[in-house]
Amino acid sequence: MKYISIILTLTFFLTGEPGFGQELHFGYHLVNEDSTLSRNNIKSLTVKNCIGSSCMEVNYEFNSLGLITKLAPAIINPYSTWEYYPDGRIKAKYSKNHCCDSDTIFSSTHYEYGFNDNLKYVIYRSYKNGMVIKEDTLDKEKEVDLKNYPTIRNEIGQVIEQTLTDLYYPCGIVFKGTHRIRYHYLDNGLIDYGKIYNDQGELIVDLKYEYEKEIKTLPNKG
Repeated sequence: MKYISIILTLTFFLTGEPGFGQELHFGYHLVNEDSTLSRNNIKSLTVKNCIGSSCMEVNYEFNSLGLITKLAPAIINPYSTWEYYPDGRIKAKYSKNHCCDSDTIFSSTHYEYGFNDNLKYVIYRSYKNGMVIKEDTLDKEKEVDLKNYPTIRNEIGQVIEQTLTDLYYPCGIVFKGTHRIRYHYLDNGLIDYGKIYNDQGELIVDLKYEYEKEIKTLPNKG
């Protein structure tokens, strides 16, 4: 069972989940499915969004199941963390701000399950000065509308192209119009790199993927 499989876009961090509420667009790219990350023992990933000679990094951390546990753009203070039950069901997600001597939570999402571990409801909370200032409970999780992001897959199901509209990056960098991301894969199934083109076919963003593997040691039999 998959609870988080593909991160379609990185569009935070003002109110939490990608695509919900206020947004600060940072980058647009896929991350491998959890099964591929787990099979390759990936513990962290850095995706560099390079525009010319300038690169903006996005850092990810994963658990042994390949599920995302932390997402942090290097250029801004807000970041997000995830918690899971042992069977892989998502338990909670927190949007935090890194500041001064301690980090503060400004929004959270909590997942409650019912019979047969089916998702029963989701609780969204907003915080100010450590206090809950708003709480909403829904019977299902808000969903990102994927209709605006059509994809092309290869014969084994890997996404090799996505279509996006306007792209927004920090420092006022905006690319208007239709854009296409094309992905290239390693033999082990991990994304090797990606390239974003505008509707004139000009390359505007290079996506560079750098993985760190979990080093597993064999038990000492001596």
